[in-house]
Amino acid sequence: MKAIASLFPNSETAADIGADHGLLSIYLAREGLVNKIYACDINEAPLLTAKENIEKFGCADKVIPVLSDGLSYAHDKAETVIIAGLGGDVISYILEKDDISKIKCFLLQPMSKADTLRETLVRIGLKIEDETLVSDMGRIYSVIKAVPGKAEYTPLEIVAGPAIIKKKGEHFPEYAKRLIRYEESRAKGENGEVHKKIAEELKQIL
Repeated sequence: MKAIASLFPNSETAADIGADHGLLSIYLAREGLVNKIYACDINEAPLLTAKENIEKFGCADKVIPVLSDGLSYAHDKAETVIIAGLGGDVISYILEKDDISKIKCFLLQPMSKADTLRETLVRIGLKIEDETLVSDMGRIYSVIKAVPGKAEYTPLEIVAGPAIIKKKGEHFPEYAKRLIRYEESRAKGENGEVHKKIAEELKQIL
């Protein structure tokens, strides 16, 4: 939550897609980072729990639970959109199937396939403004801040994240080592030379 909050822009309105029990939406509202946030989920059961949590924490004036598939409800209501805790391929699907033209900022936290998501961002006209690493229960994830704009990235930047490469940080050594092992395993398959080169470049900047 703190990693997402650290990248969160000043926003009047926001939407948390796949909000589950609404805890992230509640946290952002209580921290005063947003005036109104739509906690959207496709399933009714977690939304019922979200409603209970919203009442419990006294945030009913700021956090609005919504039964919604992807961005179908919030695409024209939210300045900032958060999609966290899903695979990069699922986040990519949501971004590509729904209208994103009115959204000013995206905070995306892929649980896997971050490289797939970065490729999608380029394809749909979003550029990475910032990205940070967070460690949770032995795993390292990235949180991507993307905004409208054109960008081109090298294969290394697609795999590791352009902002992460520049900033590095405390989690970078372990993050890079894991990516090296991943790219070395991919080097045995299709486009092996590309993945081998990425692994070598990661070793150089580690």
